[in-house]
Amino acid sequence: MDTNLTLIAAGIGAVQSMLFAILIIIKKKNKKHDWLLVVWFLVFFIHLSLAISKQFQHFALQDELILNMSFLHGPLFLFYVKSLKQQVLTKLDYIHLLPFLLFLVLSILFLNKLQQVWGMIVLGPKLVSLTAYPLYVLTVVLSKPDPKEVYLQNARWIRAIAFLFLLSTGISILRMVLELSLGIQYFRFWDTTRYVVLVIIIGFFGLRYGTLYQPVSLRHKDAKKYKTSPLREYDIEKVKIDLERIFDMDKPYLNPDFSLEELANLLYIAKHHLSQILNSEMNTNFYNLVNQRRIEHSIEKIKQCTTLGLTIEGIGYECGFSSKSSFFNNFKKIVGLTPGQYIRKISTA
Repeated sequence: MDTNLTLIAAGIGAVQSMLFAILIIIKKKNKKHDWLLVVWFLVFFIHLSLAISKQFQHFALQDELILNMSFLHGPLFLFYVKSLKQQVLTKLDYIHLLPFLLFLVLSILFLNKLQQVWGMIVLGPKLVSLTAYPLYVLTVVLSKPDPKEVYLQNARWIRAIAFLFLLSTGISILRMVLELSLGIQYFRFWDTTRYVVLVIIIGFFGLRYGTLYQPVSLRHKDAKKYKTSPLREYDIEKVKIDLERIFDMDKPYLNPDFSLEELANLLYIAKHHLSQILNSEMNTNFYNLVNQRRIEHSIEKIKQCTTLGLTIEGIGYECGFSSKSSFFNNFKKIVGLTPGQYIRKISTA
């Protein structure tokens, strides 16, 4: 009976995961955080599908993947929230995926030999991962909203997911205590059900909101302001493509005096039309866009600073910032670390 209920719950979760992923994919104007959410739902889908298939057919790496895929939820949650906050994901961030790969390899080596004992060994690190990442998001990533941005009420749903992770982890700890101390078999149906509930909540709120911070210039008054604009969709897409090409090839943002008017001239478009495209179509403004590109460029410079002989302050000037404080403030806002902290982080990796 418990097995049948578990299969039904897992089936519902797998279908929901795939539906959420499809709904996000077909949504127009997907951003990086949307694609991260798609990847996250695909992880849920694969995890639940593997659990279902195990009841009917066994194949290589099936048990190892089922046991270790929970190591991906914490990193993907962190990546998603950082992307919502428009922070740059660096190559160093992907180190968070190493525990999954490490324990997957170890499981391939030891799972068949140790069976349930290995499952209990892996459970401890998994609980640490599922606790540490939500706590980090709550205490560090969401703790200091930028004063230049509007902190939306929708951020509450991110906190709700973090607390739900912690609640789920608490239930897992209770499960482990019951199995170890009383020797009773945990009801897999309830284990699967709380997992599916997590999928549904993430999907519902992720589709409904999908943003944490919004520049002041993007409030509803701008939607009304541009409602009757004569710009056509073709014009908008052409400007966006040309803008990316100019930024990638010419890097005009490295000029500290670079202005909205200069960018409009480069794109052969009226300044107010360019503001409309940046605000309404790209969900940013001129200064945020330029500073984002400058920080991305500074990250590349920092990685080369030992050969270029530049100081941190010098890198800021090289990347178009007119002052040290402006460089440090924007770096902290976008990356989540000061330049010095970032250098120490990559130097110890």
